[in-house]
Amino acid sequence: MSTKISLKTQIVRIDGWRSRREPINAICAANDTGMSYDSPCPSNVCKDEIKKATAILKSNGIKYKTTYGHTSNVFCIARYIVVSEDDKENARNLLSHLVDETRLLYLC
Repeated sequence: MSTKISLKTQIVRIDGWRSRREPINAICAANDTGMSYDSPCPSNVCKDEIKKATAILKSNGIKYKTTYGHTSNVFCIARYIVVSEDDKENARNLLSHLVDETRLLYLC
């Protein structure tokens, strides 16, 4: 049983032309396009939703790390929550309902 949280990444294909690097043990993420008046994924909303997800994990005793990665949009980053390989399934189950209740959060 490994409780080490690895930030190792893998390439995830979006379509025939685009791809991105995503942490292998990422359970969820939210995109962040800054705080411009026309930002579709405002930083404050992104950070708030990540904070809600990490609070759920913390209250259930699941250790996590947060990191970010580049997207195919030069104006956007993805903020990831990463857990140990052993906690992935449990963490996904705990956060699956939150994805439906939030604007930017999505499961990986």
